[in-house]
Amino acid sequence: VTLSLNRLTAVLSKINQNAHDCPEQLYDICSEMVRSIVVNYTKTLYRAINNMRGSLTNPTLRLMTEIVTLQNGKHIDEFISHFDFSLPSLPKLLIPSKAELADVELTKTKNQHLTLRYNFIKFYAALISHSPAILRKDILIDNSKLMSNWFKYISKIDSDDVINEAIDLLTNCIVKEPSFKKSTKCKIVNEYILLNLHKLYYNGNAKIASKVNAFLILYSTDPVYGVAFENHKSWTADVDESSRQNNGAQITVHNKSFKLLNKILYTMLTQFKPWEDDTQCTTVIKILKHIPEFVSPYSHYLMAAHGSHEPKMTSYWFGQTLLLSKMIKLPIPQSVFELDFDSLPSMTVVLDNIMPLPITKAVLKKCLSNEVKLVQQMGCQLTVFILQKLANILDLYTLQGWNKEKPALLNSVFGKLPELSDFTSLLNETYTNNSDNKLLILTITKILNLYS
Repeated sequence: VTLSLNRLTAVLSKINQNAHDCPEQLYDICSEMVRSIVVNYTKTLYRAINNMRGSLTNPTLRLMTEIVTLQNGKHIDEFISHFDFSLPSLPKLLIPSKAELADVELTKTKNQHLTLRYNFIKFYAALISHSPAILRKDILIDNSKLMSNWFKYISKIDSDDVINEAIDLLTNCIVKEPSFKKSTKCKIVNEYILLNLHKLYYNGNAKIASKVNAFLILYSTDPVYGVAFENHKSWTADVDESSRQNNGAQITVHNKSFKLLNKILYTMLTQFKPWEDDTQCTTVIKILKHIPEFVSPYSHYLMAAHGSHEPKMTSYWFGQTLLLSKMIKLPIPQSVFELDFDSLPSMTVVLDNIMPLPITKAVLKKCLSNEVKLVQQMGCQLTVFILQKLANILDLYTLQGWNKEKPALLNSVFGKLPELSDFTSLLNETYTNNSDNKLLILTITKILNLYS
């Protein structure tokens, strides 16, 4: 049986590879043969699949791959009509055996083509890529268990080539499919898929990490293909609850409730570790810039997950400082400039955009009093960014006619900053003992100028 399957697969494979040179009569013969298999022998295919042994199941999967790719997917409609994708053994094909997991490198480099998982992925990827969009949508949504099992083990057992092909498939056949709505893309590439894709940042291959990163940026921020829904009221969350009560999913972060239109992307955002490398940090900032409704809850998330930004001579602290600096420097969303005179922004949201929650008065004072000059510099630099962002938002308030709200905003921000005397004391101490530290002196002078 295996020999016959292999011979039939080889014939179809040669025809697929030499499509332009094959006579039409040969195509007709193959088409009749494929129709006969699909219509009359699907139970035979089921038995071979249910066998769950490489010697019989793999040749069957290879034959199915050639069937769905013949003449660029000519027989896919017939195949889908007759094949039962709810077959319980199908998801099991994607689960690596204990022996495969025991020696992952051997599986990836030498034995991959012998695994049930590899051969089923080849079939399923061929089916998806050759299906018309409307059929592709139904296949993917109705068989979400297959996608879940596929990506559950992608970072554990798949070779770089298989991973690359999987990301290309998600990109070209789902995210860039023009007929798919954002909601459809979110159903297919869901939170679970995104969680397992993020694990590929740590698979040891920089090219794979870069490709995953590019995909996640496309998925979350691309103006044409991305899935983000624009929230025009992201800065009025606490003020305009009456018009927002039916919009978005509610989440609670650090004992505060938020309503988000893009919960799946927020969950993805919290998987990043932007303090570990510049790639993840840059991606987080791109997402926050594109989806301003995330800035406030993400600020609360950082506080809940890591606490206040206490100065420490660790790579984490310096990485987190870079992230917080970039968060403060995010531009004011264009939608805020389009608010009506009566649509005042939420004070909580504004403050979170000026001064992320992990940065507190106590944290900044500890930075100023730290013995390490670099920590002092970082604390002063954060203060400069905070005051510059405050100045930009005060200009916004002037432009929008919200002058009455300025005193409350100023009091709130300066109440969270060290006193002016803390900076003058540090400036005097630096002049006396470290007069060659021109950068710190310049930064403190900038702070004094901004305070005025």
